[in-house]
Amino acid sequence: MPTNVSNNDTMEKFHQECILLETFMVDIINEIKVKVCIFFPNFTKDINSLNYRFNSRMRTTAGRAYFKQNLIELNLRLFLNLSDLEKKEVVIHEISHLISFQYFHHTAHGKPFREVLKKLGAKNLSAFHSYNVQHLKNKTKLFKYSCGCVSSENNTIGKIRYNRIKKGYKYRCKKCNFIIKLIK
Repeated sequence: MPTNVSNNDTMEKFHQECILLETFMVDIINEIKVKVCIFFPNFTKDINSLNYRFNSRMRTTAGRAYFKQNLIELNLRLFLNLSDLEKKEVVIHEISHLISFQYFHHTAHGKPFREVLKKLGAKNLSAFHSYNVQHLKNKTKLFKYSCGCVSSENNTIGKIRYNRIKKGYKYRCKKCNFIIKLIK
């Protein structure tokens, strides 16, 4: 019974965080809309039809811009751990991609993109974030194997090769060319 209570508390907390995040997104997009209307009046129609979504499967990127759909996609698991200022920077960064694409037909992090960032009030003009994403990456389990190498105690393979060997596939060591044998 305590497990269910704990899971319910966790889900409730997550639900509350999502509601706060949604409110934050509405506020930040409205704030950015004002600057867009001032500096990029031809983009006003597009900013009003801007869509965003959260993706919990993203691993290392904070966000992504889809030009044709006028959509920004944001890393939910990362966003839940960022400060409001950091969240704002990510949203400005992705909206800047949409604007620089429409105005300058430029998709990269070049000079036109950085100029859009400045006008929208970004503090960080870097193309890349420095947020800690280690906790978001999949942890690959490694399996030990033996071969003809002298120091084969440190040899490991990933899950896919491990499962293929279990099914009967044969792999050879790149160093000694012996067939790999799994260590139990």
